[in-house]
Amino acid sequence: MKTTIFLFLFFFMGMAVAPTFAQEKANNAFQGWVETYAASGVWCDGDMIDLLTGEVRLHYVWRGFKNGSLIEREIDQFKGELTSTNTGEVFKFSRVMKWELTDYWTGITHYNLKGNMGNHYIAKIITDYSSGSPVFTIVHAVCH
Repeated sequence: MKTTIFLFLFFFMGMAVAPTFAQEKANNAFQGWVETYAASGVWCDGDMIDLLTGEVRLHYVWRGFKNGSLIEREIDQFKGELTSTNTGEVFKFSRVMKWELTDYWTGITHYNLKGNMGNHYIAKIITDYSSGSPVFTIVHAVCH
């Protein structure tokens, strides 16, 4: 259940996004900055131990074509502050998500969370939709 909630918040957090600008580049990439709501699970020892929420800035780059062929790739960079739903600790938040669509979406997420009460979390997570439902693989997680 926690995984389903995390996925919902993690993947669909940008639904209420109001783009400040988007620009088509010569390399067929669209990019822009938005202010958006974000939620991030904190993973330690294979378990989600906390959920952080708040408003952040998101820079996105989406590329749909390369050399005339359709590709779907997106890189999302999040920065801002999130607050722990468990303790109220405020975290400086940095996350990079790289998504690619082949027959299904796959993504690699890196995050770095530094709290004002001394906690520090770093993680790399792979998300795979090949089975139709998301499967999360925690490549590594560092919890201090």
